[in-house]
Amino acid sequence: MSRFMFAFWILVTTSNKGDSTEANHSQHCANPGRIFNLEGDLILGGLFPVHVIQPTNQGTKQAHDINLYGVNWVEAMLFTIKEINSDPNLLPPNFTLGYDIKDSCNDVPVALKAALDFVLDAGNASTENSITKNCSSRYCKCTDKRTLISAVIGAASSPLSINVANLLGVDDTPQISYSSTSVLLSDNTVYHSFFRTIPSDTYQAQALADLLKQFGWTYVSIVASDNSYGRAGVDSLRTQLKKRGICIALEKIFNPSLSHEELRSIIESLKNEPRARVIILWCQRPNALGFLNEASNQKLSGKTWIGTETWGDAYQLETLDSNVVGGMLGVLPLLKKHAGFEEHMKNLHPNNTDYNPWMWEYWTSRFGCRRDTGHLENLTSSRKDQEEDFYVYTTKEPNVTILCAKEHGLPSADLLPRNKYTNVMDAIYAVVHAVKNIFDCKDGNSFLQGEKCPAVDPFIAPSDILRFLKNVSFEGRSGSQIMFDEYGDLLYGSYAIKNLQQFSKEKMKFVEIGIWNGIDGKLSLYNNSQSMWNGWTGEKPTSTCSDPCVAGFYPVQGSVTCCWKCVECEKGFVKSTAGQATCRKCSEGYVSNTQRTSCVKLKSDYLAWGNGEGASAAVLAVIGLIITNSVMAVFYKYRDTAVVKASNRELSFVHLGCIVAIFIQPFVMIGKPTVAGCTVLPLFFGIPFTLCTAVMLLKTDRLLRIFQARSRLTASSSYLISNKMQAIAATIMTSVPVTLTTVWFIVDPQKWSLKLTTREKVGRFLAAASLPSS
Repeated sequence: MSRFMFAFWILVTTSNKGDSTEANHSQHCANPGRIFNLEGDLILGGLFPVHVIQPTNQGTKQAHDINLYGVNWVEAMLFTIKEINSDPNLLPPNFTLGYDIKDSCNDVPVALKAALDFVLDAGNASTENSITKNCSSRYCKCTDKRTLISAVIGAASSPLSINVANLLGVDDTPQISYSSTSVLLSDNTVYHSFFRTIPSDTYQAQALADLLKQFGWTYVSIVASDNSYGRAGVDSLRTQLKKRGICIALEKIFNPSLSHEELRSIIESLKNEPRARVIILWCQRPNALGFLNEASNQKLSGKTWIGTETWGDAYQLETLDSNVVGGMLGVLPLLKKHAGFEEHMKNLHPNNTDYNPWMWEYWTSRFGCRRDTGHLENLTSSRKDQEEDFYVYTTKEPNVTILCAKEHGLPSADLLPRNKYTNVMDAIYAVVHAVKNIFDCKDGNSFLQGEKCPAVDPFIAPSDILRFLKNVSFEGRSGSQIMFDEYGDLLYGSYAIKNLQQFSKEKMKFVEIGIWNGIDGKLSLYNNSQSMWNGWTGEKPTSTCSDPCVAGFYPVQGSVTCCWKCVECEKGFVKSTAGQATCRKCSEGYVSNTQRTSCVKLKSDYLAWGNGEGASAAVLAVIGLIITNSVMAVFYKYRDTAVVKASNRELSFVHLGCIVAIFIQPFVMIGKPTVAGCTVLPLFFGIPFTLCTAVMLLKTDRLLRIFQARSRLTASSSYLISNKMQAIAATIMTSVPVTLTTVWFIVDPQKWSLKLTTREKVGRFLAAASLPSS
């Protein structure tokens, strides 16, 4: 009962929306075509955007021409079900799949109405009337009763899947999307019956962030649509960018209705961020194409666009303004092609696709085909030229041919874009593997936890398929291992990186330049691939808030981590390369050059023999020695005279000897200092001066005593000023500091080292004593 109450509420809600909506739709979406195969034992519902409804600036909606991606996905589903029904190893004998495929028009109300038709009782009168109304003898087989839908393949976009999942989850009907990537759908408490065969945006955000880091783009702009796909995707991307130190220069969210005023404002903001040359556009394909068209109108060039999986390699981009989209990058799920389906598409022609009503719409809109009932009795082959302007195809109907205008080219289904069709195949095979496991089930199966196997007669309940879907594991047509985690997501996702390059003067094409592996989270760019960037240059663009600091300058962070100011290194510090490294201190004996880019060896500044100061000191010392030695020689020659004796001959010779020692000291100081010299110099410097001072003091004291005596000196006074006592006193006075210094050096020996102090580019050697740690 609750199921019908919920369905009734949805029906009333969507009907109110649909009245105003359908009044503005084209006939494409006002009465969506259907394909029924009621002979199947298990029916799969299909939701595909064969047409796309877009909001307009007036608040209404408008259906655009046929969506080629949707047509291809429908054909992939039909091909896959036919392939499965032909395989005797997948399903039991005489057990076949059927399908109920609907056009979602990429519109929530339309998709919800289709989902309601899936879940309501097949015997409901309103449903029967709806079937009768929408069926035609050419495209579907109508009966009074339909088999219950067991699972739904779709929808394509995340906003549609979210709404449809809310409805299907009420009755535990499995839903497997081939294109919905929003992280919101990973909430299994809300969307417990939802699965997908495409990686979630969690992986896409990681791939995008790694791509930016690989190219050194640390300052980027993000533009996203204001819906569950855009906002949730940007939230995931923002987290990944923060982990990698990448900053967002500008983040803008726009309404999917693509208001011209809003787009112009956003594009103007992008122009005002000249340093953010990379723009990530996270939205669905119709929104992206509309946004880029407006960017072209506003002459927004010189930017590198990065597209998400919905539009990153859309064929429509190849016809846009190359000044805007040239050199862009697309991040797409890494998919393999299916050889059987590729061959199937090559063999499709306007006269053998009656089973798919939307293929006929493709033929008419793309190649100008039309049905002709003229009499052509001479046509015997499947395709002949009736006249120069048409390709002619015969049909199974008598006197009916198909004419396709040659001006549009040779009709070919191979021109339909190949995007995610293997995901559609994987979604169908996931259901089939779940059904196969149900048929193969034995009571006591491990994951059933002691429960009995599901019943298969008279039908398999959707809730049982849901349980078994959670445990399927197989190699998918996409090349991925199809296994679902607890959230209904694939265990990992891998992506191809594509670059829009110039193919000819007037044509562009996408070229794969690398892959991002979701297993190890690594991005690999092909070595032999030459990327092309906006303006058709091979030089990789930059997208940074600040340029890397040149050599000799280091960065000082601003308020934003990706923005900085470059400041010159301090004296004695250098930075030899450009980049974000800090300055390093020069080793001892070296100093930074003027540019602060390298350390240069210091020119040692000491009293050298070759410089002026050293030579002058040596000359003066020699002169002093000559004079002192001359005086000493005179004193020695006249040592026995009364004058020399009266001047205290012995002390005078000691005094002259001390002066000689003092004049010898400059010769010890001149030259590069050594540890030995610095160790001896304090003693050699202090003792002569101490002795000289002692001699001068004693001689002065002697003269003072003599001149102060008014009478003849007493014996004791004469003894004190005798030469012997004067010599003893001088020795005692000198020995005291010598003894103290010697004891100090023995008790607490000093460790001398040579240090170089700097003044610009000049260094002076100084002797420094380091005290023991004890």
